[in-house]
Amino acid sequence: MASPPLTTRSVHPDRADWRPGGPLARIVPEDTVGAALAGRRERAPDSVVSYVHDRSGALTRLTAGELWDRSCAAADDLQALGVGAGDTVALCADTGPDLVTALFAAMLAGAVPFVVEPPLNEARGAVWGERFRHMAAVASPRALVSGPEISPTVQSVCADLRVPVLEPPYGAAGGSPSTRRPAPVSADAPAYLQFTSGTTGDAKAVVITHRQLYANVAAIARHVPYRQSDVMVGWLPLHHDMGLVGTVFSTFLHQIPVVLMPPLAFAFRPELWPQAISRFRGTLSPAPNFAFHLCAARAKDEGLAGLDLSSWRVAFNGAEAVSSATLDLWQRRMGPLGFAAEAMQPCYGMAEIGIAVTLSEPEQLPRVLHISRSALAGTGTVVAAEPGDPDAQEVTAVGRPLPGYGVRVEDADGNELPERRQGKLIISGPSLTERYLTVDGAVDPSLRPDGLDIGDLGFYADGDLFVTGRVKDLIIIGGRNYLPYSLEAAAAEVPGIRRGGVAAVGVPHPERGTETLLVVAESSAAHDPDRSRAVAADVERVIAARTGLRPDRVHLLPRGKLPKTPSGKLQRTRITALAASGLLDPV
Repeated sequence: MASPPLTTRSVHPDRADWRPGGPLARIVPEDTVGAALAGRRERAPDSVVSYVHDRSGALTRLTAGELWDRSCAAADDLQALGVGAGDTVALCADTGPDLVTALFAAMLAGAVPFVVEPPLNEARGAVWGERFRHMAAVASPRALVSGPEISPTVQSVCADLRVPVLEPPYGAAGGSPSTRRPAPVSADAPAYLQFTSGTTGDAKAVVITHRQLYANVAAIARHVPYRQSDVMVGWLPLHHDMGLVGTVFSTFLHQIPVVLMPPLAFAFRPELWPQAISRFRGTLSPAPNFAFHLCAARAKDEGLAGLDLSSWRVAFNGAEAVSSATLDLWQRRMGPLGFAAEAMQPCYGMAEIGIAVTLSEPEQLPRVLHISRSALAGTGTVVAAEPGDPDAQEVTAVGRPLPGYGVRVEDADGNELPERRQGKLIISGPSLTERYLTVDGAVDPSLRPDGLDIGDLGFYADGDLFVTGRVKDLIIIGGRNYLPYSLEAAAAEVPGIRRGGVAAVGVPHPERGTETLLVVAESSAAHDPDRSRAVAADVERVIAARTGLRPDRVHLLPRGKLPKTPSGKLQRTRITALAASGLLDPV
């Protein structure tokens, strides 16, 4: 059923009588996602599953009955293309009703979907083709569901790969929703695939079963806790685990609605996010730290005027390091609109465990520590430092492990470390994947009896976990370990440097026998030699002043030229390799 567009400022009629609190939300009794859709259609066909905005801003309100009918039609079309239970299906479309339908259609058919970032502009077409060819080699999709706006690019690549393409409108096969039954798949069968955000050649697919998915979203819902009166609001892409699991699956399996909008809607008009919270009396919404900063910094005053964010009780902040500067900026902009500071909840997770392994304690302010950078780099010891001290490094707690989950901190020899000692993190829990798919077939993720070495570093302090970085991101200079994040944050303070467009990496130097510090940054000054030299000098000066470590070289790039994964994460390994080979893009 069509509704007014996203820009409407009045409270949605469905939420006009909303009140906080109320009974807890319960997870569905069925043990697979397809069966859960059938169950919801039987129990409560008029219950709202989602309010989905398309690229135009128009809103579609999908009830369980409507989603069932649409998904049955699409499932029949998939089966007409030869898709059966256990087959993989690629979903490549912008967020909208058709993508949501295709997701549940695949699961009704017993297939295993994976969502692919769509090539929404010409520049991404060639990159998309290269990445999807790799994904197809890994996952062997039986079909791909595409949006019509990207059809030429998708059709061309899929023709070469002999992968049939399904486009909406669905229903060509002419089946009847009343006669369809969900494919009888086991709870231990794969539910979906989540590709890691590696480089094109090494991205692998994490296999998550229905049982593992249920375990993780149930643990999240018990901790928060989810309530029947809740509404999730999300704009994150569904090819990202925070979008797919954090917004869609976690709410659907707890029978609470989700409001979805295309990612580019937020990118171009960040105020649309708090507007949606206000309009739908949204209570839950996740995003990475950069998004909170972007929204607080760029949302227009007129776009925020009159909004009420008092309903927003949990803002999940994850996927990257949480900055107290971002928290302060966000609260200055959103606090006057009713956003409670304790609603900001840093968290920690990864695709290998579904979405979350730790969450902050409900209704508590984020915990920020200032610690000695030199002590952490030198011995891995956590020593308090005064804010503003040049040696101070800021870290934000990401909460505590969910019930049934664990995060162990250990040294290089596998010994568990005490509190306030940095070590590698070993994660465990009932939703931990047992299989990756790669171009060489299914592989064991090297699980140990006590969990999986995820490649992150961190420490505990008073029971709270602090994640300090990635093992592979360490810069080793003169035998000392440095994490790049504080260096990058310092560089981003320089006028002319694009925030989120900075990478600090260590490049091997054979003559010195150690690494040299290279800072690569996107800058508006990249094409102007004089300005470029001045900005680079400022970067060197600020990093040295903030961290005590002076870069050996600063290389500026035009906007969009810094190597990143499709999900927007820095490809530091690739940057290092390009720099070592002298192949970084010239200015």
